[in-house]
Amino acid sequence: MTSDVVWISPRHSLNDAFATMVQFNVGHLPVVDRQKVTGLLSKKELFSYTIVNGNRYNLVADIMNKDVFVCLVHDRLSEIIEIMLDRQIDAVPVVGNSGLSGIITTTDVLNHLLVPRVRIA
Repeated sequence: MTSDVVWISPRHSLNDAFATMVQFNVGHLPVVDRQKVTGLLSKKELFSYTIVNGNRYNLVADIMNKDVFVCLVHDRLSEIIEIMLDRQIDAVPVVGNSGLSGIITTTDVLNHLLVPRVRIA
């Protein structure tokens, strides 16, 4: 999980979303309104929308995925991976008691699987 998660408000412009993605080098932005995850915006969705519509002044709320799956801090990674595969999604916001706690992306999963495990005898 990436715990230093960057997020955006649904009231921000698509220009703001693009600038945030570039600045922080992220491909997904959880959309948070009043400390609640209300959506998810991917770079792919943002590019597709901009190419088709050419309007850079719409709001994040206009194109964000509102049917977003979120997981809890203590959910098992294997279950999250199964859901990611079933739903064909690349990112899952992680929520805790105080709202957004992080995000799990396919990159996080691959890094977790590739990092050698330390064995204690």
